[in-house]
Amino acid sequence: MTKSNKRVAVTGGHGKIGKTLVPYLRERGYNVFTIDRDGPESLEEPMMVADLTDFGQALDALSMVPSVM
Repeated sequence: MTKSNKRVAVTGGHGKIGKTLVPYLRERGYNVFTIDRDGPESLEEPMMVADLTDFGQALDALSMVPSVM
């Protein structure tokens, strides 16, 4: 797979839909950044643990997306 500059942040990436959506996007060349209340499923996974119902955590999580990818 070639390096892509298509980036997407998936909230709830470890949830019911996210577990299917994240691999689907990666297979299609997207750089995926997961934001979830649970910890990472693998150490290589670019993600941030955050509760998006907390405004401060939501701002922190979304401001991290460009710098992590």
